[in-house]
Amino acid sequence: KWENYKYTFNRRDFLLRNGLYIAIVIIFIILCLIAQFGKKVPLLTVNNILNILQQASPRMFLALGVAGLILLAGTDLSIGRMVGMGMTAATIIMHKGINTGAVFGHVFDFTGLPVIARVILALLVCIVLCTVFTTIAGFFTAKFKMHPFIFGLVTYSTKGVSFGGIESNIPSMIIPKIGGFPTIILWAIAAVIIVWFIWNKTTFGKNLFAVGGNPEAAAVSGISVFRVTVGAFILAGILYGFGSWLECIRMVGSGSAAYGQ
Repeated sequence: KWENYKYTFNRRDFLLRNGLYIAIVIIFIILCLIAQFGKKVPLLTVNNILNILQQASPRMFLALGVAGLILLAGTDLSIGRMVGMGMTAATIIMHKGINTGAVFGHVFDFTGLPVIARVILALLVCIVLCTVFTTIAGFFTAKFKMHPFIFGLVTYSTKGVSFGGIESNIPSMIIPKIGGFPTIILWAIAAVIIVWFIWNKTTFGKNLFAVGGNPEAAAVSGISVFRVTVGAFILAGILYGFGSWLECIRMVGSGSAAYGQ
């Protein structure tokens, strides 16, 4: 096997496929050395790595959502507003007492519901809101080749104010630290596994790559480019909703429309 690998190995193809990852690793090593010997600060410690992964975990959901749209040779300019909308909605629902801000002049109070009910409701609302708007964006992108974006509706409706914090015991319920290990990282790992499975082991995933590679050829082969495009945006909306909900819990609330910028 090793001889066969050496015989078939092509350095140029290897660098083309993995050059970006190699560059990232090299830059990371250089920065670690600069921090260690230049600034006398140990960068590569367990605590630092866990802190970085903890902060990046909600963003993994967002990155996976955008990655699906990049597979279609596009992207999503609205993701920042989606995060702001999701965090605002989640904070409103999981806030203890009357909210410090209003939506179109209406002030909410969900403290009549049990805590776990509010946590689940916040997740569902985040997913529904984000999915509705990404579906609209996906429709116009697939139908009229428009680039996806969203206007400042959330900023307008909330006047850009912050909605305070969520109940302090919610983070320990959903993303507790076990022996110093932030379990929020496990949510990100689960998201990667699920999205990888969708991309590589489902018909939708195969069609996604086909449409992204050559939409004309995909259409000729019987694939609905419209359905695949809208489906990619729906999947992105679900991931945006999860990511903004998780980020709200990690930040203990303080949701505002400006956060996603």
